[in-house]
Amino acid sequence: MAGYGCDRILPRLGYGLRKCLLAVNFRGMSMIKFIDPDHPFYRPLWIRLLIVGLCAVWTGVEFYGGQMMWATIFLVVTAYAGSALLVFYRPKEPEEKEAGAPDEPK
Repeated sequence: MAGYGCDRILPRLGYGLRKCLLAVNFRGMSMIKFIDPDHPFYRPLWIRLLIVGLCAVWTGVEFYGGQMMWATIFLVVTAYAGSALLVFYRPKEPEEKEAGAPDEPK
C-alpha cells in the first residue's frame, strides 16, 4: 500500500476503507458499471428513453402505492439510468478500417 501514497491521500480513513478505495480508484481499475452505455443495444435514442421512462413510471407506481422504500430505490435507479443513458451519453464512434486492409478473409 505504500506504493500508492495512501498515507498522503487518505490519512484519516481506517485501513479497510482505504484498502477498498485504493483497489477501486488508484490501481487503474474502474468501478463496476451497472449500465454499459458503450453497448450497441443502447445506441438508439428510443431504447434509452424507454428504459428511463419505465423506471420513472415504476417509481410513480411505488410512490402511489405508499411503498416509500421501493419508491426511493427506484428513484435512484431512474436518476442513474437517466444520467448514464441521456445526460452523459456519448456514442462510441465505429472504428474505421484502414484503407489498404481487406474487409474479410475469403
